[in-house]
Amino acid sequence: MILDLDGTEHRLTPLTPFAFSGDSTVSCRLPAGPTRDVNVMTRQGRAKASVRVVEVSDHPPLAAYPGETLLALPLSGALTLCEPEETALERLDTVRQDGPGHIRLRGHGTLIEIRIALNS
Repeated sequence: MILDLDGTEHRLTPLTPFAFSGDSTVSCRLPAGPTRDVNVMTRQGRAKASVRVVEVSDHPPLAAYPGETLLALPLSGALTLCEPEETALERLDTVRQDGPGHIRLRGHGTLIEIRIALNS
């Protein structure tokens, strides 16, 4: 995907998060054909988000903190949610933890970790 942000082109690569302001003038080209992307949008001054790609291989639990929502979206591999009951996760299933707590996964794979926190 190639994004044009305010007249400057940015060639995006798979599984590499790219952040930009919603105030930007944006257009997009798909030189290699259709693609799937994940967007996270927050209200400026009210909340902020972070996105990272995580390789899971008997990974420690993902911790969520007070005032935070944690989302985990599997992209590939074989991952199982351990609690509240064991559940096999399919590609793009979403697990959500609001506030303090953990997302416990077992198996091997790649996921997108999204954290959204309200500004204090």
